[in-house]
Amino acid sequence: MLPLSHPLPTRRRPRSPTSDLPSFRAWRTGSGASRRAAVPARPSLLRNGPLLLWLFATLTLPAAASAQTLEAVIEVAMQVEVALLDSQLQRYAEARTAERRAFQAWDGLIRELDRALRDSSSSIRELRDLEQRATLARETALTRARQVTDLRASLIDRMERIAVLEERLAREGRTRLVPVTPVDGLWRVAVEPIGVSGLARLRADGALVSGTYRMENGSQGSVTGTYAAGRLVLERIDVRQGFDATLEGDLDVRRGVVRGTWRSVDVTGGAISGGTWTATKLSPEERRQVESELDE
Repeated sequence: MLPLSHPLPTRRRPRSPTSDLPSFRAWRTGSGASRRAAVPARPSLLRNGPLLLWLFATLTLPAAASAQTLEAVIEVAMQVEVALLDSQLQRYAEARTAERRAFQAWDGLIRELDRALRDSSSSIRELRDLEQRATLARETALTRARQVTDLRASLIDRMERIAVLEERLAREGRTRLVPVTPVDGLWRVAVEPIGVSGLARLRADGALVSGTYRMENGSQGSVTGTYAAGRLVLERIDVRQGFDATLEGDLDVRRGVVRGTWRSVDVTGGAISGGTWTATKLSPEERRQVESELDE
């Protein structure tokens, strides 16, 4: 049994999830400044909107989206930032003018108060009135100075965002000089009716296509050709036999599949002189697993 002098244990009430929020009574009965302080500050979407637009586009655009699409999004974000910067610079200039006038008014009242203090004919009531007006002028000037400081910090932040967007835009421009086309990549090739499969790595430079291949039967070499309007035309050059076949096919960009026909250049040897062929573009994961086969 606890002694009488020992305080009785109390049961703490669970903390309400809204206990940190200002009460309506405190907001309703407070002054204008206390009301503003009681309302939690909310992040400004307008201030960070252009940067969020760019980040959203960067994170959500599919890998197959063109560099021009991302570049257009960045350009729009930068145009919005520049427009907001111009407006903000105007507000900053107006705030600096108001700040200078406020400090000039304070300085004028201080000088007037100094003269009144040296004047023996000044009444106490006059001195107290000047002191009160000088104090209010000082508070106004300091408020203006804080506003200018906040605007200046916001200006620097916006200029930094513009610099980031400009750097990203320049990087996208450099990347666009070497674009990735639907032909670029590693392909799994199957040739019929001879039943031979293998790998081919292709690269397009404009309409010109070049690459290398290695088949499961040991043949290997290079290919050259063109790609235009969805039509892929290749000439196969074997390391042993030289130019020995031509291949033509239509590329389904969405599925990453080429289907077409091939024709042998040498028709005097009695071998099969033509047939069909397909090529399937490997995914990045599949490419990492098998691309070493062409480098060995």
